[in-house]
Amino acid sequence: MISAKNQASEINVACIGVGGAGWFDLRSVSKLAHIAAICDVDEKHLARAADLFPDAARYHDYRELLAKERAVDAVVISTPDHTHAPAALQAMSLGKHCYCQKPLATTIAECRRIASTAMTYGVATQMGTQGVAEPRTREGIEVIRSGLLGEVQEVHVWTDRPGAFWSPALGAAATATSPTPEGIDWDLWIGTAPYRPYHPSYHPFGWRSFVDFGTGAIGDMGCHNAALPFLGLELGLPISIDGTWSSTSPGRFPAWSELVFEFPGRGSRPAVKLFWYDGGRLPPSELTEEIRLAENGSLVVGSEGKYYSPDWSGSYRYLLPTKRFAAYRPPERTLPRPETHYAEWIMACKGEAPALCNFFDFGATLTEILLLGNLAIRLGGKIYWDAERGCVIDRPDANQYIDRAYREGWEPFELPNERSERNGNHTGLDVQRTL
Repeated sequence: MISAKNQASEINVACIGVGGAGWFDLRSVSKLAHIAAICDVDEKHLARAADLFPDAARYHDYRELLAKERAVDAVVISTPDHTHAPAALQAMSLGKHCYCQKPLATTIAECRRIASTAMTYGVATQMGTQGVAEPRTREGIEVIRSGLLGEVQEVHVWTDRPGAFWSPALGAAATATSPTPEGIDWDLWIGTAPYRPYHPSYHPFGWRSFVDFGTGAIGDMGCHNAALPFLGLELGLPISIDGTWSSTSPGRFPAWSELVFEFPGRGSRPAVKLFWYDGGRLPPSELTEEIRLAENGSLVVGSEGKYYSPDWSGSYRYLLPTKRFAAYRPPERTLPRPETHYAEWIMACKGEAPALCNFFDFGATLTEILLLGNLAIRLGGKIYWDAERGCVIDRPDANQYIDRAYREGWEPFELPNERSERNGNHTGLDVQRTL
């Protein structure tokens, strides 16, 4: 375990985004490391953080922070989704360790660049899925991996969002201009996205339902709710995605969706279907007749039993049928039990073992899976995914959604070994992902 008292000054951290989730991230990391710089486009957020850390350098633009603060060892990125990948790529290309909130990116191309860059520079990384650090979640991963459930061919994952915490942006696009709230640099908030005037539909919370800024319900909660089965079953990338969803307005995500991801068999493991539900949709109730389904959760269905987690973190569980598993004892530990999600990352920054939720082995792959769900929605139906080549089979029109252009002045750094050419259906993505 890391002692906050005697090792707090060893790592210099810059926090990019210090409001909302960033406020919690800032205070959590400060117990383990020295806060050297803070950054936010909202002066109120920045001022509150400065009151807590008066010696930290203050910035509104993360690009300026990264250019000037050479002594910074690591960064924490807690911004809206569309800024995650650009900030992470720039930080890692400067050799900075990186903690980034979920999801890692808004496009599949960004996921693969992030994985490649993390490996190229050898930095310690962690995606912000703090529930995975819970002891009971780690134990749950071990239980699923132990084979207790028998042959697993079916997984269900669901969330109550949108609706419970943010509303889907339906109807006509916001065209009326509204005054930008005092203290917010709106141009910096827009960042890499196409510019549009401020509107309360986007800020402070509604951005999640807009394609230019967010990743919808599956991006908001999938990295949490699907993490347990993803790690427990050691899933790779799917070969097809299909589903149904509500009608959408241009540039928005649906109010609800039900998706099916098909994963191929690997070795002795059978093929798996993962069913995703959001917007209040739930799996069939007969799957857990003994227990009423919670509003967020996951269910792993095996030939010998079921593993039901009734929350977003995976830290609670029911083994079904309950009578069969009444005397069950968990298997021997195979995973570390960190003090916190942040402590595990700081330990990695200091040269210890990589964090479980690092970008290459976990974050980029899980985020890509979820974004493939959004890709199927944007293309209007079932898609077949060529994971090795990073393209939708026989759908060259999909390329426009696999990558995105950044607004002028916000182009990313040139990264080593990145190919920009396009060849038919091939997007030219470099990183080989595991099937």
